[in-house]
Order: sequence, then structure tokens, then C-alpha cells
Amino acid sequence: MADELSRRLAQLSQPAAPAAPAPAPAAARDARALRLEREAARREQVTGRWLDALGAIEAGAPVRGVAQAFLEFFTGPAVDEELRRTTFIEVELCRHLVSVADPPPCVCEAYATLGARLSGDPAAVAEARAARLRLVQAEERATRLRAQLGAVAAAAAAREAALVEALAPITARRAALEAQTSVLDRLFGGYKAALQALADEEQAARAAHRAASAEADQALIEGELLVLEAELPAMRRAAAAHGEESGTLPLWLEPFGLAHLDGRASVLTRTVPAGPRMRGSAERPDELPMRVVVLPHPLLVGETPVTQGLYAAVIGHNPAAQVDLRRPVERVSWLEAVRFCNALSQIHGLREAYLIDEARGLARCRREASGWRLPTEAEWEAAAMGPERQLYAGGDEAKDCAWTIETAQGKTRRVRMRRANGYGLFDMSGNVWEWCNDWYAPEAYAEAPKESPQGPEVGERKVVRGGSAAAEAALARVSRRSAVAPEVRDPFVGFRVLRSLKPAP
Repeated sequence: MADELSRRLAQLSQPAAPAAPAPAPAAARDARALRLEREAARREQVTGRWLDALGAIEAGAPVRGVAQAFLEFFTGPAVDEELRRTTFIEVELCRHLVSVADPPPCVCEAYATLGARLSGDPAAVAEARAARLRLVQAEERATRLRAQLGAVAAAAAAREAALVEALAPITARRAALEAQTSVLDRLFGGYKAALQALADEEQAARAAHRAASAEADQALIEGELLVLEAELPAMRRAAAAHGEESGTLPLWLEPFGLAHLDGRASVLTRTVPAGPRMRGSAERPDELPMRVVVLPHPLLVGETPVTQGLYAAVIGHNPAAQVDLRRPVERVSWLEAVRFCNALSQIHGLREAYLIDEARGLARCRREASGWRLPTEAEWEAAAMGPERQLYAGGDEAKDCAWTIETAQGKTRRVRMRRANGYGLFDMSGNVWEWCNDWYAPEAYAEAPKESPQGPEVGERKVVRGGSAAAEAALARVSRRSAVAPEVRDPFVGFRVLRSLKPAP
């Protein structure tokens, strides 16, 4: 066993054998077929090494040690950029294993299932499909529990309001009794008996409320939901470790917020319609004047901030400080966010929205282009506000829709964990600040045109909006403005992408 383990670990430090040369393609093969063949050839180079790593773990090698060896090889000089982009998923999985002091068995099992998927094991395929079915059923059950919990909470709130209403006349009668009763009456009269009768009446009202209360049901549902949501990540990993393609997204990449391995990157979006919007508020001088602005075209807006998984899929690495592929990417400068937009546009075959001057570290936005870009301040506020004017993106209470310092304790959280706004957009209040196109100027609102306003041509800081998990709830207001120097890479600053839906000429 020790010799076999030594052999497997030694293999991890050796360069992978070069892939056999592919036969010359037939003339009839199209570009996509060739690209998929190259992808398969690159994948073969990593499959054997990945299975060796899993075999070493099964043979008793420390999980973290094997993961570290795998990580060092595939991030080292022996691997070219093209292969590195192909294997970023395995690299991120190994980063996760290295970062966990004692990886739970479910994690290792999920990665072992991934290895089986790579080897084409039919039994693993069947197992993964069954796991996927269990996952779907569990998520449907979680959705039902959340709906029940909401109904129970609403019923409890209604009963609490009824109790307050029932106690109001009792309190009023007690106050009247005290005002009308003299000192002697209190000593010798029926004051005590009347007061006791009121206390008994109040106690009876509270007892009736407790009997009809949904608190016990609420606690039961919350407990069941808590257990289920604790199980769901492991179930998602097991189901996603390998499986069938559903629509355009391979199931084994679904938990990471990623898309195809064939060069496409999926961006889940919502449409924000064109038309007039109210902008600004009376809370701060730089949010004045309040005025109507017009969006000339509908916008296709990212449903969430760009996740670490999507960023890694497009750029090839993950810069985030708080690593989790389903959390927003952060520690990204404004120019790096712009480069991401152009790279995503290239993947989707769209005209790039930015002309980048790398020497000066500047970029000019071509808003007439069809590609992905950062929102202007006006676009961001219109999308965040939703169809109804609300204080936060999703409601008038930050705790319902925003990860702020009060609810997130200074850590970013996975996207889609708070209530969406009326357009179906998540995390526009809280979690991470989001870069905008505009330079910041306190008087920008007064000087901007009514239609499709943009910020000043030059400036020192770029606008960020939405607050963060490290900021108080007041900073997550939809209308709240802030700004950061464009070169800053902050662990609580990310971004969201959009593009204009202009009518065809």
C-alpha cells in the first residue's frame, strides 16, 4: 500500500504525458467540431492525473497534501495557459480542499464522483442521475417549507396585531380606573378587586393568543428547513459532480455558477424596461435634485453580481479574498471589471463595449455597442429600484433583502440568498459594492441630461453603489451614492454586467 501510495504521489509531481497527436481533420469539419476535439484532447491530459489524485486519497494519503500537489502542478510553469483555462474547475476544487482543515466525507465523495464522471463510469452516471433527482426533490421541499414558513410568520404577525388590539381597551380601562380612584378607595374600596379582574382579563387574552399562536409551528418548520438547507450543499455537490446537460448548463458545473466548457459563459439576466424613472432622494446633498430621467432602451441586467465562478470561467483565475465560487467576485479593480466585460462580449460574439488604453489604465465606453458593460449610475438605480420605488432593492427593510454588517457580520454571502427586487434582481443592496461606469461628482445630478444621463468625462473616483456586507444598512439604500478610486481592489467591491437591447436597424 505504501509503495503504491508513493508511486501515485510521485506521479503528481511529474509532467503529464503529452497527448497523442490528433489525426488531420477532414475538410468538412466545422470550427466548433475542431474546438471540441481540442477541448477533449486537453481534458485527457488532466483526467489521468486527477484520477491518480483521487486514488491517492482512497489509498490513505492526506486529502490536503494530495490537493496541494495537484494544485502546485496545474498552477505551475509546466502547464500552459490554454490547459490552465481548461482545468480551472479542478484547481478551484483543490483550492477548496486545501482551505478546509478537515474536509467532510461528503466533499471527498463528491470529488470522487467527479473522477468517475471523467472516467466515463456508467454506474457513476446512474448514481449521479439519482442524486440529481434527490436534489430536485429536496429543493422543491425546501421551497414548500419556505412558503409555509412565510405563511406561518404572516399568521403569527396577524395574531400579534389582534392581541395588541384586544389588550388596548383593557389598558385604557386600567388607566381610567387609576385616574378615578382616590387614595382611600384604593386602601379600603374595591380597587384591588377591579384591578385583579382586569389582570385576569388580560391574562385570558394572552392565553388565548398563545393557544392560537403559530410560534411552535414556526419553530418546527424553521428547524426542518435549517436541517434541509444544511444538507442541500452536499446534495448539490453529489448531484453536480457529474451528470447530464440541462438546457445549456452542465449539471456538474451548476453549483459553481458556471457554464459550458466549450467556450460559452452563461449569464443569467433579467430585463429592465425602457422609460422614465425617478432618480435621487432628499437624504443627502449629492442625491439632489430629485428628477425624472429616461432610459431610451430596455436593459439586459445580470441577475446577480458577477460570481467568482463566472469570473474564473471567463478570465481563468479567481482574485477573491473570500473564496466561494457562488459568492460575488471581489478584489477586482474598475479596469479589471471592464476587461471582464470585453472578454465576455468576445465569448458571446458581441461588439466590445470598451476601448481600453492599457498604457494609461483608462477605458472609454461605447454605449452604442451590443456588448456587456458596467451600468451607468442612472441605469443601476433604475434597475435596483424595481417597478416600485423602494428604500432598498427588494423592500423597505434592509434585513429582508440586503446582506449588511448587521446581518452578514462582515462576510460576503452566496448570491440569491436574500429577497429579489421587482425585476428579479438579487443582491443589488448589500453583499458587495458594485462598480458603475460613471466618474463621481457631487453635483452630477444637477448637470446631467434628462435622457440616458452619464457622469462627468473625467474624475478621480468611480461610482460604486449598493452597500456591502461590511457596511451599515443605511449605505445599502437604492439612492445612496459612494465612490472608490478605480485602481482599488477591495474585498467588498464587485460588479454587475448589463447590455442594451436596442432595436435592430
